[in-house]
Amino acid sequence: MTRTGIRKYPPIPTNAGGAHCPLTFQQERVLYFCELAPDSSIGDFNTGKRLTGKVDVRLLKRAVERLIEGHQVLRTRISRRSDGPTQSFDQDTGDAFRHIDMSVEAKQDVERALFSRLSEICRGPISKWIYDDLLFEIVLLTLGTRDHVLLLRVHHIISDAASVDLLWRELALIYNRLVRGAPGSNLRQFMGRDHSRHAAQAASAT
Repeated sequence: MTRTGIRKYPPIPTNAGGAHCPLTFQQERVLYFCELAPDSSIGDFNTGKRLTGKVDVRLLKRAVERLIEGHQVLRTRISRRSDGPTQSFDQDTGDAFRHIDMSVEAKQDVERALFSRLSEICRGPISKWIYDDLLFEIVLLTLGTRDHVLLLRVHHIISDAASVDLLWRELALIYNRLVRGAPGSNLRQFMGRDHSRHAAQAASAT
């Protein structure tokens, strides 16, 4: 404990090695419930922001790519092996960004069209627990030339509420730097495999 009463934990060791890593106890619990109801989106975090002004779709896509580069966990692939469920961090995230132009259907009633499309997207799960399913995506809905909604979707098996807030902040930081023509953000890379191995070792030691 520190003098302020905040518990200090030892750093997570890096470069633990190995292409496949065990799931943490919390991830195993999430996976169990998801496999019981694969068509449910109950395990998804769906958060969105209304954007007013011009959005450069090309730069936003690049910002999403750099966000994924900085967070190995966003490239998580869940699979089953003979020794149980494992995770690797080699998922193809080429489809993690989607742009949907709703400007035509939104002409009559913007809010109704938006509500209908958001409901359609968020009712469907990010993953149905097929080996190649993504666990993270960004969806840009264009309602007009200066009216957009940006939807961030991430599964609870690789994220929590605090992590979602972090992803939003870093995505905004990267995009704004790209718009200004600044070099890419030097975000510290966090290796998901290091955390999963550390958590598994800590659980087995108790």
